[in-house]
Order: sequence, then structure tokens, then C-alpha cells
Amino acid sequence: MTGPQPNPNEPQKPGFGNFVKNNLWETISYVVLFAGLILSIFNPVLGGALVGIILGIYFSQPIIDKTLAFKDLVVQDGIFRGFIVIAAVLALLIEAPGLLLGTVIGAWIRPFLGKKISSPYDKPEV
Repeated sequence: MTGPQPNPNEPQKPGFGNFVKNNLWETISYVVLFAGLILSIFNPVLGGALVGIILGIYFSQPIIDKTLAFKDLVVQDGIFRGFIVIAAVLALLIEAPGLLLGTVIGAWIRPFLGKKISSPYDKPEV
């Protein structure tokens, strides 16, 4: 004997269970992000890496676009400003290696996730 079967024509009731079911990847991302924030208090490298992976996954396209446009920045603003940007990235690598490396890893694995994770920065396929 089973309970009442849901009617597929009825709209789903809002609730935590339905949110998790309909937004599984977002829920996983929130859990990993929160765990990374808490873990960064005790282990900054590992916690930063978790936060960085989520950052890289969700913002991979703007990160890649800005990285590829770096030579245009040097041409437009001059080599001195380019050195400032490079020094800032190196300082970030020294101070927060987990966050920076996690972001690079997240941006690298994002194309393999396909349409599982949506992003407003996704470019339309041609």
C-alpha cells in the first residue's frame, strides 16, 4: 500500500526539499562554500581552495576573458600598470594560495560540467 501519488499537473509546493531537488548543483555549491568559509578559519589554504573552486566554477568565463584581455590592458594602460596587476596576483598567491589555486582549478573544470551549472556569463553555443 502506497501513499497518494503526486499529480504532475499540480504546481509543486515551495519547500527546502523541493529546492534541493530542483537545484541540486546550487545546493552542493552552497554547502561547499559554507564549509570552505568555516574551514578557512582553521585551515586557510584548504578552506580558501574550497571557496576558490566554487568561485572559479561560477565565474570562469569572466576570469578567462579578463586573463586573455591582459595584453590589451598592457597596451592600453602601459607596462607599469601591467606590473602592478602581476604584483597583486603574486601577492594574492603568497597570501591566499588556496583561494587563487582553487579559483584556477574551478575555472578549469567548469567546461567539463556542461549545462549542470548555469551561469549568467555562459556564452551561447553557435
